[in-house]
Amino acid sequence: MFTFASRTPLVSIVVANYNNRNLLARCLDSITELVYQNFEVIVVDDASTDDSIRYVREHYKNFSRLKIAENSQNLGYAESNNIGARIAGGDYVFLLNNDTEVTPTSVSRLVEVMESDPSIGVCQSKLLNMEDRNRVDSIGGFLDYLGNSVNRQPWGAKDREAMAPIFFAKGAALMIRRDLTKEIGLFDEKFRAYYEDVDLCWRVWLRGYRVIVVPGSVVYHAESSVLRRMPAFSSYHMSKNRLATLIRNYGRGNLLKYVPLAVALTLGAILFLTFRMSSRAHPLLMSLIWNLRNLSHNWKWRILVQNYVRRTPDSVIIMNMKKPDIAKLMNFLKGGSFP
Repeated sequence: MFTFASRTPLVSIVVANYNNRNLLARCLDSITELVYQNFEVIVVDDASTDDSIRYVREHYKNFSRLKIAENSQNLGYAESNNIGARIAGGDYVFLLNNDTEVTPTSVSRLVEVMESDPSIGVCQSKLLNMEDRNRVDSIGGFLDYLGNSVNRQPWGAKDREAMAPIFFAKGAALMIRRDLTKEIGLFDEKFRAYYEDVDLCWRVWLRGYRVIVVPGSVVYHAESSVLRRMPAFSSYHMSKNRLATLIRNYGRGNLLKYVPLAVALTLGAILFLTFRMSSRAHPLLMSLIWNLRNLSHNWKWRILVQNYVRRTPDSVIIMNMKKPDIAKLMNFLKGGSFP
Protein backbone atom coordinates (compact mmCIF):
# COMPACT_ATOMS: atom_id res chain seq x y z
CA MET A 1 0.00 0.00 0.00
CA PHE A 2 1.31 3.44 -0.92
CA THR A 3 0.57 6.62 0.99
CA PHE A 4 1.12 10.22 0.03
CA ALA A 5 2.06 12.79 2.62
CA SER A 6 0.01 15.64 1.19
CA ARG A 7 -2.65 14.39 -1.22
CA THR A 8 -3.89 11.71 -3.58
CA PRO A 9 -4.33 13.55 -6.90
CA LEU A 10 -6.94 12.50 -9.40
CA VAL A 11 -5.59 10.39 -12.27
CA SER A 12 -7.45 10.30 -15.58
CA ILE A 13 -6.82 6.99 -17.37
CA VAL A 14 -7.44 7.38 -21.11
CA VAL A 15 -7.96 4.19 -23.13
CA ALA A 16 -8.41 4.52 -26.90
CA ASN A 17 -10.18 1.60 -28.56
CA TYR A 18 -10.94 0.36 -32.05
CA ASN A 19 -12.47 -3.08 -32.62
CA ASN A 20 -10.68 -4.74 -29.73
CA ARG A 21 -13.48 -5.74 -27.36
CA ASN A 22 -11.74 -8.70 -25.75
CA LEU A 23 -8.48 -6.89 -25.08
CA LEU A 24 -10.37 -3.81 -23.87
CA ALA A 25 -12.32 -5.94 -21.39
CA ARG A 26 -9.11 -7.45 -20.04
CA CYS A 27 -7.63 -3.96 -19.69
CA LEU A 28 -10.68 -2.58 -17.85
CA ASP A 29 -10.85 -5.62 -15.58
CA SER A 30 -7.25 -4.99 -14.50
CA ILE A 31 -8.00 -1.31 -13.86
CA THR A 32 -10.76 -2.25 -11.42
CA GLU A 33 -8.09 -3.99 -9.30
CA LEU A 34 -5.91 -0.90 -8.85
CA VAL A 35 -4.72 -0.11 -5.34
CA TYR A 36 -4.84 3.60 -6.14
CA GLN A 37 -8.42 4.73 -5.79
CA ASN A 38 -8.61 8.34 -6.92
CA PHE A 39 -8.97 7.83 -10.65
CA GLU A 40 -11.40 8.03 -13.55
CA VAL A 41 -11.38 5.99 -16.75
CA ILE A 42 -12.16 7.53 -20.13
CA VAL A 43 -12.71 5.05 -22.97
CA VAL A 44 -12.54 6.75 -26.37
CA ASP A 45 -13.97 4.51 -29.07
CA ASP A 46 -13.11 5.01 -32.75
CA ALA A 47 -16.44 3.91 -34.22
CA SER A 48 -15.83 0.23 -33.49
CA THR A 49 -18.00 -2.29 -35.30
CA ASP A 50 -17.34 -5.22 -32.95
CA ASP A 51 -19.89 -4.10 -30.29
CA SER A 52 -17.07 -2.91 -27.98
CA ILE A 53 -19.14 -0.09 -26.52
CA ARG A 54 -22.30 -2.14 -26.05
CA TYR A 55 -20.22 -4.70 -24.18
CA VAL A 56 -18.59 -2.02 -22.00
CA ARG A 57 -21.92 -0.40 -21.17
CA GLU A 58 -23.43 -3.72 -20.16
CA HIS A 59 -20.51 -5.23 -18.23
CA TYR A 60 -19.27 -2.09 -16.48
CA LYS A 61 -22.55 -0.32 -15.85
CA ASN A 62 -21.83 -0.25 -12.11
CA PHE A 63 -18.32 1.10 -12.60
CA SER A 64 -19.05 4.72 -11.68
CA ARG A 65 -15.54 5.90 -12.53
CA LEU A 66 -16.04 5.09 -16.23
CA LYS A 67 -16.76 7.65 -18.96
CA ILE A 68 -17.26 6.80 -22.63
CA ALA A 69 -16.60 9.01 -25.64
CA GLU A 70 -17.80 7.66 -29.00
CA ASN A 71 -16.26 9.00 -32.19
CA SER A 72 -18.40 8.97 -35.33
CA GLN A 73 -15.45 7.66 -37.38
CA ASN A 74 -12.03 6.11 -36.90
CA LEU A 75 -9.93 9.16 -36.05
CA GLY A 76 -6.74 7.28 -35.20
CA TYR A 77 -4.70 6.78 -32.07
CA ALA A 78 -3.35 10.31 -31.74
CA GLU A 79 -6.63 12.19 -32.05
CA SER A 80 -8.55 9.74 -29.87
CA ASN A 81 -6.08 10.19 -27.04
CA ASN A 82 -6.33 13.96 -27.44
CA ILE A 83 -10.10 13.72 -27.08
CA GLY A 84 -9.70 11.71 -23.89
CA ALA A 85 -7.17 14.17 -22.50
CA ARG A 86 -9.53 17.09 -23.15
CA ILE A 87 -12.27 15.30 -21.21
CA ALA A 88 -9.87 14.45 -18.37
CA GLY A 89 -10.28 16.23 -15.08
CA GLY A 90 -7.30 14.74 -13.30
CA ASP A 91 -4.01 16.23 -12.18
CA TYR A 92 -2.35 13.50 -14.22
CA VAL A 93 -3.37 11.93 -17.53
CA PHE A 94 -2.37 8.28 -17.92
CA LEU A 95 -2.49 7.19 -21.56
CA LEU A 96 -3.00 3.45 -21.66
CA ASN A 97 -3.33 1.15 -24.66
CA ASN A 98 -6.32 -1.15 -24.75
CA ASP A 99 -4.00 -4.15 -25.27
CA THR A 100 -2.49 -3.79 -21.79
CA GLU A 101 -3.04 -5.13 -18.30
CA VAL A 102 -2.10 -2.90 -15.39
CA THR A 103 -0.83 -4.39 -12.15
CA PRO A 104 -2.50 -3.28 -8.90
CA THR A 105 0.28 -0.88 -7.85
CA SER A 106 1.21 0.43 -11.31
CA VAL A 107 -0.62 3.76 -11.03
CA SER A 108 0.39 4.24 -7.38
CA ARG A 109 4.04 3.90 -8.32
CA LEU A 110 3.78 6.46 -11.11
CA VAL A 111 1.95 9.00 -8.97
CA GLU A 112 4.41 8.50 -6.12
CA VAL A 113 7.32 9.35 -8.41
CA MET A 114 5.59 12.30 -10.09
CA GLU A 115 4.56 13.78 -6.76
CA SER A 116 8.07 13.44 -5.37
CA ASP A 117 9.82 15.39 -8.15
CA PRO A 118 8.19 18.34 -9.97
CA SER A 119 10.95 18.28 -12.62
CA ILE A 120 9.48 15.05 -14.07
CA GLY A 121 6.98 15.90 -16.78
CA VAL A 122 6.33 12.42 -18.15
CA CYS A 123 6.94 8.93 -16.85
CA GLN A 124 6.40 5.49 -18.33
CA SER A 125 5.54 2.19 -16.75
CA LYS A 126 7.81 -0.75 -17.41
CA LEU A 127 6.07 -2.65 -20.19
CA LEU A 128 6.50 -6.42 -20.13
CA ASN A 129 5.37 -8.87 -22.79
CA MET A 130 1.85 -10.13 -22.14
CA GLU A 131 2.65 -13.72 -23.10
CA ASP A 132 6.17 -14.04 -21.65
CA ARG A 133 5.99 -11.88 -18.57
CA ASN A 134 9.70 -12.04 -17.85
CA ARG A 135 10.50 -10.39 -21.16
CA VAL A 136 10.68 -6.65 -21.79
CA ASP A 137 8.35 -4.96 -24.26
CA SER A 138 9.57 -1.43 -23.57
CA ILE A 139 11.34 0.52 -20.85
CA GLY A 140 11.38 3.65 -22.95
CA GLY A 141 13.80 4.73 -25.60
CA PHE A 142 16.22 7.25 -26.98
CA LEU A 143 16.41 9.19 -30.21
CA ASP A 144 19.43 9.57 -32.41
CA TYR A 145 20.28 12.87 -34.11
CA LEU A 146 18.39 11.83 -37.24
CA GLY A 147 15.20 11.05 -35.36
CA ASN A 148 15.43 7.28 -35.22
CA SER A 149 14.10 5.65 -32.08
CA VAL A 150 16.44 3.32 -30.23
CA ASN A 151 15.02 1.09 -27.51
CA ARG A 152 16.67 1.50 -24.12
CA GLN A 153 16.67 -2.28 -23.90
CA PRO A 154 16.10 -4.66 -26.84
CA TRP A 155 12.59 -6.03 -27.24
CA GLY A 156 12.36 -9.46 -25.65
CA ALA A 157 15.34 -8.98 -23.34
CA LYS A 158 15.10 -10.33 -19.80
CA ASP A 159 13.51 -7.98 -17.30
CA ARG A 160 15.63 -5.80 -15.05
CA GLU A 161 14.99 -3.07 -12.48
CA ALA A 162 16.42 0.39 -13.10
CA MET A 163 14.64 3.75 -12.85
CA ALA A 164 16.39 6.09 -15.25
CA PRO A 165 15.96 9.02 -17.62
CA ILE A 166 14.84 8.19 -21.15
CA PHE A 167 14.35 10.46 -24.13
CA PHE A 168 10.81 9.30 -24.82
CA ALA A 169 8.15 7.24 -23.11
CA LYS A 170 6.07 4.75 -25.05
CA GLY A 171 2.48 5.89 -25.40
CA ALA A 172 1.15 2.47 -24.37
CA ALA A 173 1.57 3.43 -20.70
CA LEU A 174 2.51 7.11 -20.44
CA MET A 175 1.64 9.47 -17.59
CA ILE A 176 1.87 13.25 -18.08
CA ARG A 177 0.99 16.22 -15.89
CA ARG A 178 -2.28 17.64 -17.22
CA ASP A 179 -1.11 21.22 -16.65
CA LEU A 180 1.90 20.47 -18.84
CA THR A 181 -0.35 19.47 -21.74
CA LYS A 182 -1.81 22.99 -21.60
CA GLU A 183 1.70 24.41 -22.04
CA ILE A 184 3.03 22.12 -24.78
CA GLY A 185 -0.04 20.43 -26.28
CA LEU A 186 -0.47 16.70 -26.59
CA PHE A 187 -0.33 14.74 -29.86
CA ASP A 188 -0.33 16.05 -33.42
CA GLU A 189 -3.51 14.50 -34.79
CA LYS A 190 -2.05 14.32 -38.31
CA PHE A 191 0.52 11.82 -37.07
CA ARG A 192 -2.32 9.30 -36.65
CA ALA A 193 0.06 6.57 -35.39
CA TYR A 194 3.77 6.26 -34.55
CA TYR A 195 6.12 8.94 -33.19
CA GLU A 196 3.36 10.93 -31.54
CA ASP A 197 4.88 9.94 -28.18
CA VAL A 198 8.43 10.81 -29.38
CA ASP A 199 7.31 14.23 -30.59
CA LEU A 200 5.47 14.88 -27.31
CA CYS A 201 8.42 13.90 -25.14
CA TRP A 202 10.81 16.06 -27.15
CA ARG A 203 8.59 19.02 -26.26
CA VAL A 204 8.65 17.93 -22.62
CA TRP A 205 12.46 18.16 -22.66
CA LEU A 206 12.33 21.49 -24.51
CA ARG A 207 10.03 22.84 -21.81
CA GLY A 208 12.61 21.99 -19.16
CA TYR A 209 11.08 18.82 -17.73
CA ARG A 210 12.46 15.29 -17.64
CA VAL A 211 11.13 11.97 -18.93
CA ILE A 212 11.80 8.78 -16.95
CA VAL A 213 10.83 5.13 -16.78
CA VAL A 214 9.52 3.78 -13.48
CA PRO A 215 10.31 0.04 -13.32
CA GLY A 216 8.28 -0.41 -10.13
CA SER A 217 5.17 0.36 -12.19
CA VAL A 218 4.55 -2.78 -14.23
CA VAL A 219 2.13 -3.01 -17.15
CA TYR A 220 1.78 -6.03 -19.45
CA HIS A 221 1.46 -5.27 -23.14
CA ALA A 222 0.13 -7.54 -25.89
CA GLU A 223 1.54 -5.34 -28.69
CA SER A 224 -1.09 -4.87 -31.37
CA SER A 225 -0.93 -7.49 -34.10
CA VAL A 226 -3.03 -5.30 -36.39
CA LEU A 227 -0.26 -2.88 -37.31
CA ARG A 228 2.25 -5.71 -37.73
CA ARG A 229 0.02 -6.98 -40.54
CA MET A 230 0.18 -3.54 -42.22
CA PRO A 231 3.87 -2.98 -43.09
CA ALA A 232 3.15 -0.29 -45.70
CA PHE A 233 1.01 1.65 -43.22
CA SER A 234 3.72 1.38 -40.58
CA SER A 235 6.58 2.36 -42.90
CA TYR A 236 4.66 5.35 -44.22
CA HIS A 237 3.63 6.80 -40.87
CA MET A 238 6.94 6.08 -39.14
CA SER A 239 8.92 7.76 -41.92
CA LYS A 240 6.68 10.81 -42.33
CA ASN A 241 6.35 11.40 -38.60
CA ARG A 242 10.07 10.94 -37.96
CA LEU A 243 10.88 13.74 -40.39
CA ALA A 244 8.06 15.97 -39.10
CA THR A 245 9.38 15.52 -35.55
CA LEU A 246 12.82 16.79 -36.60
CA ILE A 247 11.40 19.77 -38.50
CA ARG A 248 9.43 21.17 -35.60
CA ASN A 249 11.66 20.43 -32.61
CA TYR A 250 15.24 21.18 -33.65
CA GLY A 251 16.69 24.66 -33.35
CA ARG A 252 17.64 26.36 -36.62
CA GLY A 253 21.25 25.19 -36.68
CA ASN A 254 20.44 21.54 -36.11
CA LEU A 255 17.42 21.78 -38.42
CA LEU A 256 19.75 22.72 -41.29
CA LYS A 257 22.30 20.13 -40.22
CA TYR A 258 20.22 17.00 -39.70
CA VAL A 259 16.99 17.32 -41.70
CA PRO A 260 18.72 17.40 -45.13
CA LEU A 261 20.76 14.35 -44.12
CA ALA A 262 17.64 12.49 -42.98
CA VAL A 263 15.93 13.32 -46.29
CA ALA A 264 19.00 12.25 -48.30
CA LEU A 265 19.19 8.90 -46.53
CA THR A 266 15.50 8.31 -47.12
CA LEU A 267 15.93 9.11 -50.82
CA GLY A 268 18.86 6.69 -50.93
CA ALA A 269 16.68 3.97 -49.43
CA ILE A 270 13.91 4.73 -51.96
CA LEU A 271 16.35 4.37 -54.88
CA PHE A 272 17.73 1.14 -53.47
CA LEU A 273 14.27 -0.33 -52.92
CA THR A 274 13.06 0.81 -56.34
CA PHE A 275 16.06 -0.90 -57.96
CA ARG A 276 15.15 -4.05 -56.03
CA MET A 277 11.52 -3.61 -57.18
CA SER A 278 10.41 -3.64 -53.55
CA SER A 279 6.96 -2.40 -52.58
CA ARG A 280 8.56 -0.74 -49.55
CA ALA A 281 9.81 2.13 -51.74
CA HIS A 282 6.33 3.59 -52.23
CA PRO A 283 5.43 4.33 -48.58
CA LEU A 284 8.83 5.99 -48.06
CA LEU A 285 8.32 8.17 -51.13
CA MET A 286 4.82 9.09 -49.97
CA SER A 287 6.21 10.03 -46.55
CA LEU A 288 8.45 12.66 -48.18
CA ILE A 289 5.58 13.90 -50.34
CA TRP A 290 3.39 14.18 -47.22
CA ASN A 291 5.97 16.41 -45.54
CA LEU A 292 6.16 18.64 -48.64
CA ARG A 293 2.39 18.94 -48.80
CA ASN A 294 2.15 19.56 -45.07
CA LEU A 295 5.10 21.92 -44.76
CA SER A 296 2.85 24.77 -43.60
CA HIS A 297 1.31 22.49 -40.96
CA ASN A 298 4.75 21.44 -39.70
CA TRP A 299 5.95 25.03 -39.77
CA LYS A 300 3.02 26.22 -37.66
CA TRP A 301 3.94 23.56 -35.12
CA ARG A 302 7.57 24.68 -35.37
CA ILE A 303 6.67 28.31 -34.62
CA LEU A 304 4.67 27.23 -31.58
CA VAL A 305 7.42 24.93 -30.31
CA GLN A 306 10.33 27.29 -30.87
CA ASN A 307 8.60 30.49 -29.71
CA TYR A 308 6.29 29.30 -26.95
CA VAL A 309 7.42 25.88 -25.72
CA ARG A 310 11.22 25.98 -25.84
CA ARG A 311 13.07 26.84 -22.62
CA THR A 312 16.01 24.49 -23.15
CA PRO A 313 18.75 24.82 -25.79
CA ASP A 314 19.59 22.04 -28.24
CA SER A 315 22.99 21.62 -26.60
CA VAL A 316 21.22 20.21 -23.53
CA ILE A 317 18.67 18.20 -25.52
CA ILE A 318 21.34 16.45 -27.59
CA MET A 319 23.07 15.25 -24.43
CA ASN A 320 20.04 12.96 -24.01
CA MET A 321 20.21 11.66 -27.59
CA LYS A 322 22.37 9.09 -29.35
CA LYS A 323 24.77 9.30 -32.26
CA PRO A 324 23.24 7.73 -35.38
CA ASP A 325 24.41 4.40 -36.67
CA ILE A 326 24.16 4.95 -40.42
CA ALA A 327 24.47 1.25 -41.29
CA LYS A 328 21.59 0.34 -38.98
CA LEU A 329 19.59 3.32 -40.23
CA MET A 330 19.86 2.19 -43.86
CA ASN A 331 18.85 -1.32 -42.83
CA PHE A 332 15.83 0.18 -41.08
CA LEU A 333 14.81 2.29 -44.05
CA LYS A 334 15.09 -0.73 -46.31
CA GLY A 335 12.62 -2.65 -44.20
CA GLY A 336 14.74 -4.08 -41.41
CA SER A 337 14.63 -3.37 -37.69
CA PHE A 338 16.31 -0.51 -35.89
CA PRO A 339 17.01 -1.62 -32.31
